[in-house]
Amino acid sequence: MAAVSLIVMEHGSEWPGHVGNIENVVVVEQDHEALLARTREGLASLHRRGHHVHVGVLACNETTGGVSASSRAEVVVELLTALNAGRFGRLVLTTGSRASLRLRAELLSLASALDPHLRGTAATVAVKFGGHIRSGHLSPTLARTPLVAPHSRVPRDTGLDRRRG
Repeated sequence: MAAVSLIVMEHGSEWPGHVGNIENVVVVEQDHEALLARTREGLASLHRRGHHVHVGVLACNETTGGVSASSRAEVVVELLTALNAGRFGRLVLTTGSRASLRLRAELLSLASALDPHLRGTAATVAVKFGGHIRSGHLSPTLARTPLVAPHSRVPRDTGLDRRRG
């Protein structure tokens, strides 16, 4: 079984760079297309080929609030579920270096909201603002140290509690 990284890119997001020394598979959101469905298709394809996702990356565009926040929450839960199928994994939320404070706060809140999904697993979540993901940050020995620690309180509108049942 080969280890891969799955890079999920929202329409208009910045390329986060290749992840480590493992194969990178990219899912790109196109206009008027559901990113969650494309992410699920990508994960199913990898699973059929016998691959395991060790790193999941969600490259976020500049949109904030409502539909964007809800869509991101659905995609990261899907990625985290795939990561938890293995022995360890890392989920990275990225955005450009010029991201608004609101977007930064939303991503930090989303990362914090994932804490219950991480309990009992070896998976971790990190948030990266700007620049490329450096492969050294994604080694299994450093996987427990996030690039940016989530400091925000979890907003009530993430919807994460509604999707797990």
